[in-house]
Amino acid sequence: MQIKYIFLKIILDKIEDFLHLHPKISREKKMGKILSTKRYSQDERKVVVETLLNNSEFLNLKGHLNEIHLFSDAVAEVPARISLRGKNEATKYFLIPKLLRRNLKFNTKVNCQRIDSEDKAIFVYVVDNY
Repeated sequence: MQIKYIFLKIILDKIEDFLHLHPKISREKKMGKILSTKRYSQDERKVVVETLLNNSEFLNLKGHLNEIHLFSDAVAEVPARISLRGKNEATKYFLIPKLLRRNLKFNTKVNCQRIDSEDKAIFVYVVDNY
């Protein structure tokens, strides 16, 4: 599975100005919005993306502005399940669908991140490929 990187160009001044002019954006359920895109002149395989994010969403990056992955929960089309095991179903497992299992190292360290919005919880697992 090839992971494509999209380099983000976030113009902080424009975002701060927009947030001051439109204070309601911090209460929106939406995580972010793409304002504009254009091809990167030095490498046609890359795209410059200008985004508008809630301040809390930007702070979730914790200063990591390189090697960013851009995704939308609307693209998650492969159905998956959570398995409940143990006494009173106290243990819960996220099951990886068969379509997504190939080329993964299952005996390696896995990192996880939880992203909360007002109406959803998004879990991101990072697993090394073979």
